[in-house]
Amino acid sequence: MFIQDAEKASFLQRLMEFVRQQISAQQVGLFIQNDDQFLAVHEPGRSLQPDLLPFLRKMITTCWGNRQPQVLLKEERDNYSGKFNRLQILLVPLHDQTKGPGMIYGWRYNQVFSPLEIEFLLKLTPLLNWLTEAKRKEDKVAEEGDFYGLVGGSAYWKNLVKLIKKISNSDAPVMIIGESGTGKELIARAIHLNSRRASKRFIPINCAAIPEFLLESELFGFNRGAFTGATQTKPGLLELADQGTFFLDEISDLSFSLQAKLLRLIQEQELRRLGENRIRKIDTRFISASHRDLEKEVKNRSFRQDLYYRLKVITIEVLPLRERKEDILILLNYFLNKYNPNLTKNPPVFSPRAVEMLIGYDWPGNIRELENEVRRCLALYPGQDLLTEDCLSQKIFARENKNSRLLSPFNYFEAKAEFERRFLHQALARFNFNKTRTAAEIGLSRQGLFKLLKKHKISFPPHLPFV
Repeated sequence: MFIQDAEKASFLQRLMEFVRQQISAQQVGLFIQNDDQFLAVHEPGRSLQPDLLPFLRKMITTCWGNRQPQVLLKEERDNYSGKFNRLQILLVPLHDQTKGPGMIYGWRYNQVFSPLEIEFLLKLTPLLNWLTEAKRKEDKVAEEGDFYGLVGGSAYWKNLVKLIKKISNSDAPVMIIGESGTGKELIARAIHLNSRRASKRFIPINCAAIPEFLLESELFGFNRGAFTGATQTKPGLLELADQGTFFLDEISDLSFSLQAKLLRLIQEQELRRLGENRIRKIDTRFISASHRDLEKEVKNRSFRQDLYYRLKVITIEVLPLRERKEDILILLNYFLNKYNPNLTKNPPVFSPRAVEMLIGYDWPGNIRELENEVRRCLALYPGQDLLTEDCLSQKIFARENKNSRLLSPFNYFEAKAEFERRFLHQALARFNFNKTRTAAEIGLSRQGLFKLLKKHKISFPPHLPFV
């Protein structure tokens, strides 16, 4: 079975059963070559005949290469009657299968497949292409890296995933420090989902988004009559996170009084609702985050030192996107797939020049800004297979135009240098900043590529592996 998702696998099996009934075949199935593996799907209860498997392996490349349906005849001797039966095999290629050759096959004895039945399978191939392409996209994201929504492939990203796996089952508080839009809540959620607490609740709260006079009641809960408007008893969010994980985003915005109550809560693992004398024990893991430098906040006496050290048992510093630009290509592909408005066809792609400009931009809003840029392009230019630099926001163009004004017009040497710079940027982006592969693909030696990079002062983001 090549579809890991049980619902998709069941749907494909039922679809094969329906097709078999429509064309009165002995068996109908999908046969796909995925790298070096041959993968098959057929209706439930009908395993692939062993003698048919070598034949399909032999024919899949030929069938897919010809791009035309093929009907093959083969005579087989019946061991009981001694008569010869004519086995007819119908092969219909999946035209848009880009990961590898694929086809839908059907076979039956002593009955010719009609043109109407062949046409029926041809009309069905777009749906099959979409289903197999959906799996191909899932595999690609898995190869590039999708860890509970954290997408990347850089050395930094890999080290981050290793750290999350290492600390997930600990109960030690975690503090995540990073700029706005870098995915701090995604990191906290990944820690929770990879832990033994994953079956319990993950409750996030933004301390800066709720007024101070409401935040305490939201966190700790209250009894009926505790204050004006408290018409019924309500448990707090901290109580609801028992056995699970509680995420405090922008914790530096907590007032001093709430900081003191939170410190006691973390130390004693117990709370008391507003207007109540009963002490309630809780077992909650605390993860906090801030875009500010909390050490400076402590020195400025705007954040409690004792709470800071209580929360800062494990620290994760999230790099801004401008310092890990090798993840931009992977994120672009991820968001293009995620927000592709037409699920029946491949998502559009950015042109090499557009990719160069996207990588060159500093992304002050980090991953959130990049995601919004992709969504903007897909919304404003629907139906385009290629998103060129003209589709990008003016803010990205502004940076490019500022650099281009430094060039003198109609200067041969400057034009040649600009062409080399753009060519190198596009080639590096295309081959994911792998210097060895880039040099080989564009016909340069490794040393020759390095000389050009040095000549044009093309720098690389930190944390790139030296390959």
